[in-house]
Amino acid sequence: MFLNYYLIEIKNRVFLLFTVWLTYFFLFFLYKELLLYLCIKPSVANTHDLNNFYFITTNVAEVLSSYFLIISYICNFLIFLFLIFQIIAFLIPGLYYNERKNLVWFFFSIFLLVLISTFIFYNLVLPLSWIFFINYLPKNSHLKLTVFFEPKLIEYLNTFFFIFFLLQIIFQLFLLMFLYITTRKKMLVKLKLLKKKNFIFFLFLSTCLTPPDILSQI
Repeated sequence: MFLNYYLIEIKNRVFLLFTVWLTYFFLFFLYKELLLYLCIKPSVANTHDLNNFYFITTNVAEVLSSYFLIISYICNFLIFLFLIFQIIAFLIPGLYYNERKNLVWFFFSIFLLVLISTFIFYNLVLPLSWIFFINYLPKNSHLKLTVFFEPKLIEYLNTFFFIFFLLQIIFQLFLLMFLYITTRKKMLVKLKLLKKKNFIFFLFLSTCLTPPDILSQI
């Protein structure tokens, strides 16, 4: 009875995830030009010669593919966060108060780190990365070397989202490291408090497994 209830709830949550993903996809497709502009804005803002700056496409369907690339990345990222929320919402009714508190804290920590890393990426990492690579283009006119910079749209977007997700992973690793250190400290404190009891337990266990003279155990 309870198993069927849980299976129905899981099925409803999966259906909700699928519905939300389709809703995101439809809404973002309506604003696809705005999303494309937001992706290239940090780089364009740090380009000195805007009159000669442009992106190229080498395929007739590349612009449409770029739209679908942006939308799919954003939808999958948002639905992943929503999936974490659904998992926590599914587990919370069966947990104790302290476990609920820790799980909610964990989710809000993930969400907060996502916001911080997104802000840093969009306003700091991406513009500085663009300036760093642009500065390596040859600028000395006395050299018989001419390099024309014509960024390809799809390659720029792949680089954009690669750096974005890499930064997200790095920030989430900080959270995992913090949880590991905190858990390890708590375990060490508990072991110190239970040191005497653990000693007696292992003494009793070793005596039962290999029963020698009890005096040799002391």
